[in-house]
Amino acid sequence: MPERVTAHASPVIGERARAKPPVTTERIRILPKADRIPADPVVEKVDYDRAVAEAKQIVGQVEKSEERLMRVGELAHKIEKDHGPHKFKKFAKDIGKAPCTLKRWLSTYRAWVEAPAPPKCWSVAQDLQAHPRRFDLIRQHPEMTKSEARKMMRQFKKEQAQANPASHLRENMKRWWRAFNQHLSEVLRDVAMADGDLSPELRQILRETIDPMSRTPRDTAEGLIKFSKFAEGLFADEEPREQLSTEAEPPEQLSTEVESRGELPGQEAA
Repeated sequence: MPERVTAHASPVIGERARAKPPVTTERIRILPKADRIPADPVVEKVDYDRAVAEAKQIVGQVEKSEERLMRVGELAHKIEKDHGPHKFKKFAKDIGKAPCTLKRWLSTYRAWVEAPAPPKCWSVAQDLQAHPRRFDLIRQHPEMTKSEARKMMRQFKKEQAQANPASHLRENMKRWWRAFNQHLSEVLRDVAMADGDLSPELRQILRETIDPMSRTPRDTAEGLIKFSKFAEGLFADEEPREQLSTEAEPPEQLSTEVESRGELPGQEAA
């Protein structure tokens, strides 16, 4: 009788087969629907060409009404977010506005984007955008006028200046320096024609336009040279920094001039 062959299981396999999963008493808690975190909704990117067309339509009517400029700020926000900062400048150009103007509209929109109820008046929204209590102010005064908004901002700035005069003066000087450089950029752009070749016709028109007796260009150039030397001297002879007195108030004339748009220290208001 032939010998019967029996296949024996591998001892390793046998050990695994006999092994049982560990018993656990931990229960899996299933959250009710109300407590579950919803998945992020799929937000479609803003269409660039449609945004340009809509913004151009609003900008074209801005002289009649500024109230829809908040929408332009919203479109600028979406363009920068979805298409990147490089598209922001192109967007400004395509709707016929300077990037700095669009930046201001964007800043106003972002200041109010989370407000339960933004101001009805665009000018009020612009004037109050830096106020820390702007949401409460509009909730308490929904029909606020532009003059009332500016009065509240002046009061807020006055309180800030009294609380920290040194910081307030520094911020004023930063704003003055930005405005000063903006003025210089405009002057350089205006005098760029002196570096180019002008046609005889344009030269004749300039002769008819320019007042040869005006000393304004020469006085401006001399003033800028004087200021340039003054600025160089500030750093050449830099003195140890002194702690500004917390009791001292910023010069009233300087504060007023810096906060006024387009004015520089030393200028008299027209």
